[in-house]
Amino acid sequence: MRRSAMRHALRYAALVVAIAVVTGCGGLSPGSGGAHKMRLNFTLPVNSIRGDDAKELERLVEKATDGAVEVQQYPAGQLYKSDPEAITAVKSGAIEAAMVTTGDLSQSLPAFQLFELPYFFPDQTSLDKVEDGPAGAKILDTLETQNMVGLAYIDSGAAITLLADHAIHAPSDIKGLRVRSSAGKIQLAAFEELGASPITIPAPDVASAASRGVIDSIYTSVPTAPEYKVSRLKFATEDDRQFFPPVLVVNQDWWQKLPEDLRTKITSVMPTFVKFARTTSDRYAKNGRDALVKQGMSVNILTKEERQVFSTRFEPFNRKYRDEIGASIYDEATKVAMS
Repeated sequence: MRRSAMRHALRYAALVVAIAVVTGCGGLSPGSGGAHKMRLNFTLPVNSIRGDDAKELERLVEKATDGAVEVQQYPAGQLYKSDPEAITAVKSGAIEAAMVTTGDLSQSLPAFQLFELPYFFPDQTSLDKVEDGPAGAKILDTLETQNMVGLAYIDSGAAITLLADHAIHAPSDIKGLRVRSSAGKIQLAAFEELGASPITIPAPDVASAASRGVIDSIYTSVPTAPEYKVSRLKFATEDDRQFFPPVLVVNQDWWQKLPEDLRTKITSVMPTFVKFARTTSDRYAKNGRDALVKQGMSVNILTKEERQVFSTRFEPFNRKYRDEIGASIYDEATKVAMS
């Protein structure tokens, strides 16, 4: 009896020790094979520009860490339907990572409002230079005040306005529209400046809202525009008003608990990931324009002269946000973007 009881006690003790090693002493998140789990939420479908980015991120991270970090993808908002919900989840540690828009980050982190300034960036190249420079780094650093770490900007191409009944050529053409917009304060104010009514709607619900007439235009990026497939929207205007560089954010507590060598390995593949994302963005932008035409839409691109009218109109508007964004960030970004 005593021997049997002792055997049971030893087995129980061994089990307790094994559990402690996996969940405690090693500081591991549950995952297959004891790997650190990185649950990644994004709102677009798996077969989309963001889905391609997620697949490449998974490949790079798991290869660099020899499988010690396991990326688990949750596309189409499977865990969190909207970016604001995903941001809250990353902050709290409910999930480890998300790809979210700068427009939604800017609601609580004013430095990200830089990316919302209408016609601030002349083109994609100027955006890349700001992201890769001191201003871009300073903006990412502000995430740490909200228990997040920004690992990379993810470019998604020029902005495009989808319209139900007309193309855009002048500021007056936007007046009166009910526009689906991100929740960013500046983007909302910019549409109101032109007499439009911006409405915030989660990505999965946009097509339904447009079909029901809740909105009569959608403001989104060129690569993602065809995903909505709303037959009643017949006109599209590409205006390079803003660029929407989603950001790869991770929970700061989770990140700091990772062994230093794993953090170094993940960080080391970010330039490769960003290069892939930018190339993918260019490809999706071209494919997006082609797809819109195939869907029966008339695609209009603002001329240089038309864009200059918009740019001049918004110069005073943009300067109002200099101090709120951060004077040093604003001035540095202005210098780089215009160089």
